[in-house]
Amino acid sequence: MALRCEKRRKDAPNSFPLDHLFSLLEKREEDETQKKLLGAEDEKMLWCSDVKRTNSTIRFLLHFGDKDVSNPSFVDFDTTDTREVEKEENEGIPYSSHIVIRSDPEANGHHMILIERASGIHIKAVEAYLRWLLKDENFKIEYENEHKQAQSVFGIVEIFGYKSKLLKDVLRTGTIQDVEFVKEEKVFLNGSDEDGEEAESFLSAKFRLQKKVSEEQGRTWFEHLTGWSRNHGYDENAKMLVRIKTAFGQIKQTEVDPNGDILGSFFVANEQVSGFEEPLPQFYQSPRPDMFEKIEGLFGQYKLPQ
Repeated sequence: MALRCEKRRKDAPNSFPLDHLFSLLEKREEDETQKKLLGAEDEKMLWCSDVKRTNSTIRFLLHFGDKDVSNPSFVDFDTTDTREVEKEENEGIPYSSHIVIRSDPEANGHHMILIERASGIHIKAVEAYLRWLLKDENFKIEYENEHKQAQSVFGIVEIFGYKSKLLKDVLRTGTIQDVEFVKEEKVFLNGSDEDGEEAESFLSAKFRLQKKVSEEQGRTWFEHLTGWSRNHGYDENAKMLVRIKTAFGQIKQTEVDPNGDILGSFFVANEQVSGFEEPLPQFYQSPRPDMFEKIEGLFGQYKLPQ
């Protein structure tokens, strides 16, 4: 997660401290101004709660409510009888997510953030919500311009996908689905004038494997495919896309360099935490200490450079 300043003002700082974001979250919760309505008819809502700080993290719950859903239903496993629970007109179905931000920045100045996946709560939703919170006149970033005049600017948040695994690491537990080569070309069509007409054309070739392979088998297979690509017009300006099904059932695609160490390429994969004594609900009235403990355990896998 990058903490930046809007570039509308000259001499504005490039970033702002994480303390600023924590104070904002804490204050908006305290003032009960943290609710963001969404949708054409305000039928959806995001809001945060339980903003806390530890020695190494900032943590909070983010909730999502949706009125534009049908009444929830339940089924009896013995009889297959079902019943429906009727919701009131202004009620919606709520979902919650534990969110943790590591206080210490990485070498590039960004802060690692882990977001529990929940309905309506994804990376871009969290990014948009934090940006909305930062559009607060009381929490603008103060600075001096080149003339020593006091100025202020809004902060913004950017959240990027984390390159969490190497391709060879994912191969140990995952399954290669397919490899695709895609190349964009410019072609000239015969037109009514002397120069003709320029258009774009795409070359595409996909190889399906859908099996589990060892690192050595994977390396041999990739070498064979890159050799084929060079002999069939994909040697320059072509993308090589690899899709893998992870052990958790996620199908992820990543672009690799066919001329480099393919198995050393980064692969963005979600992490999974499990082994809870009590099943996780869809909505949290209060934070789960065991969830925060497992999330902080994941931080330990991504050690900061010394």
